Amino acid sequence: MKRSYRFTAALAALALVAGCTLPAFAAGEVTKDENVFVILNADGSVKSQTVSSWVHSDTGLSGFTDSTSLRDITNLKGEWQLEQSGGSLTFQGSGNDVYYQGVTDKTPPVTAAITYTLDGAPIAAGELTGKAGRVGIHIALTNNEKYQRTIGGSLRDIYTPFVTMIAVDLPAGAFTNITAEHGTVQTDAQNQLVAFAALPGMRATFDGLLPAQLDGLYDCFLDEVTVEADTGCFEAPAILLAAATSMEELKKDGLAGTDGFDDLDGKLDELENATRELQDGAKTLRQAVDTLDGKMAEFQASYQTFDEGVDAALSGAKQVKDGAGQLAEGAQGLAAGASGLTQGAQLLAPAVQQVVDQVTASQGGVQALNNQFMTLKSEMNGLSATLNGVPGQIDALSAGVEGFISAAAGNAAQGSVKGCKDAVAAVTADDTVVQQLVGLGLSEENAKTALSAVAAAVNGQIDARVDPAQVAAATAAAVKSSPEYTAMGASLAGLKTTVSSETVANAMGGAEAMMKSAAGLMSGLYNGNVNDADTVAGALNQLNTSMAALGSGPQKLADGAAALQKGTAELNKGASELEQGLEKLSASSKTVKEAIGQFKAGTGALADGALELQDGVAEYKTEGIDQITGKLGGMNLTALTEVGEELGELADAYTSYTGAPEGVKASVKFVMKVEGPEEPAQSEGEGVGQAAPAEAQPAEKPGLWQRIKNLFH
Repeated sequence: MKRSYRFTAALAALALVAGCTLPAFAAGEVTKDENVFVILNADGSVKSQTVSSWVHSDTGLSGFTDSTSLRDITNLKGEWQLEQSGGSLTFQGSGNDVYYQGVTDKTPPVTAAITYTLDGAPIAAGELTGKAGRVGIHIALTNNEKYQRTIGGSLRDIYTPFVTMIAVDLPAGAFTNITAEHGTVQTDAQNQLVAFAALPGMRATFDGLLPAQLDGLYDCFLDEVTVEADTGCFEAPAILLAAATSMEELKKDGLAGTDGFDDLDGKLDELENATRELQDGAKTLRQAVDTLDGKMAEFQASYQTFDEGVDAALSGAKQVKDGAGQLAEGAQGLAAGASGLTQGAQLLAPAVQQVVDQVTASQGGVQALNNQFMTLKSEMNGLSATLNGVPGQIDALSAGVEGFISAAAGNAAQGSVKGCKDAVAAVTADDTVVQQLVGLGLSEENAKTALSAVAAAVNGQIDARVDPAQVAAATAAAVKSSPEYTAMGASLAGLKTTVSSETVANAMGGAEAMMKSAAGLMSGLYNGNVNDADTVAGALNQLNTSMAALGSGPQKLADGAAALQKGTAELNKGASELEQGLEKLSASSKTVKEAIGQFKAGTGALADGALELQDGVAEYKTEGIDQITGKLGGMNLTALTEVGEELGELADAYTSYTGAPEGVKASVKFVMKVEGPEEPAQSEGEGVGQAAPAEAQPAEKPGLWQRIKNLFH
């Protein structure tokens, strides 16, 4: 009902203001404004009609010929001479404005039938004066401008749209308890003004075009109105009507005209299609989020493997460090043993010479020499065992380095894949990127959906095209081809060659030969062959030869041990640094692993939200859009559009009541008054119609309603 009141107020203002405003016109254009004043009998029948016309031109009207069907024409202002011949009226004089009026017997486009009731029973207006009871005033309007037009392939009655304002002025002292359906009541100290806005003929014009759900619109298409009130002593109220054609106000209120119905059918389709797209988008979003959640679970599992690999690499690095430390200690022992061997050999030579000198003198000296040989042999055997273990330690160290390089390369490959995906996630989660897409015309939801789709696509390409095993192999190959790795391998190989079993065997062979000669010497001495000069000489020669071989072997062994000690020191330092780096990597990996767990929880929540969104959009379509399109879809929108176009053409065509020449911009409006009690006689010069402006202005400007009433004084 509020919408009806708002529409009523707008149309009433339009009808009233139309009689008090000046028409707009272009320079040099002739305009004609007609105001038709109709006196009605108490039953609404026409008693008389007076038409006041105003013709205007910026370039002057001297000699201009107007068209009119009026009779008894009089000039209202100025010295103009009006010469009428049939339906032509020629202006003789000077000036830009001509005001004249006349009478006519034409039938107005809108007429009224007024009936009365007293306590529900019909009664004539003349019988009501002085009576008491519940009075009803019923005003039925008839639109006399009816035309047949083809609408939707069939003939339909179309009425020229006349916005008709109805006002009933009930004195406050005579009437109480006023009711007026579809009307408004305004009260001051003396009067109670009941106002309606009607559109006679529009109910028939739109009959059958609106679905049952929109029947309420017919309340705006009033053809008749009723006012009821209690009275203790009835006196005739003042009843006024004003009518004009104006499709613009109807279009503004969205009830008629092409602006209200143009492409409405298409707009409904767009609304339904947009809702369907929104529904599909919500479904796609949910699927994408589910995929993201699944991929995140896979990534979480893969990262668990990576984290365990880092821990394994850290453990291996610790073992490498421990092995390097042990190798360093062995190298130190080897260097010390080689030094002792050299010193022993240097001491052994003079001792042997001394023994030779004393061999014939003292059996006890031979025994002492034998003891020294036994001690030296024991030391040589221990050193041989130590040296023989060095190549194995070097091989174990090489294998450990190889394994570490492979593990590190695999971890690096997994880290590269993760880095790519983390970069994609960072970009697609950046709110700045979302806002940039919003600035390009996307909604924030669509922008996020698009970024999620991009992330899923990129991650899919990474998974499809990147093989971590190939990356790891390439990484390991690159490391092994580096100069540092090559130099380390050469160093280890050199050390291994230096302390190889062949080298140790050669050194030990010389020592063994020396020991064997010494043993032969001892045997000869103990067996009493000391007097055998040949035996002694042969033994001494063999001993000197062995001593020479023994002298060069320990020195080579000492040099190799020194190089091995230096290399193991550097290896031990590198192993320590590697262990520290892997400890940091392990700690960081634990942080990343925790973050992945949190992100996985977030993707799960996002998946739940996407499901809720999909369900919400489905409900919105079912409960909202489908209901709207279902109701409006029942309208014959094509027919409504055609009716609107016809109404606009009829309104534009109805510009004059008594006639206007071709090329003149004309407008017309009607004001009607039901005749009431006799009113005071008018002073000379006061006529019905639009008179020339008075020279003197009243002290207080009258209201709009009072000015309309004054037109009939």
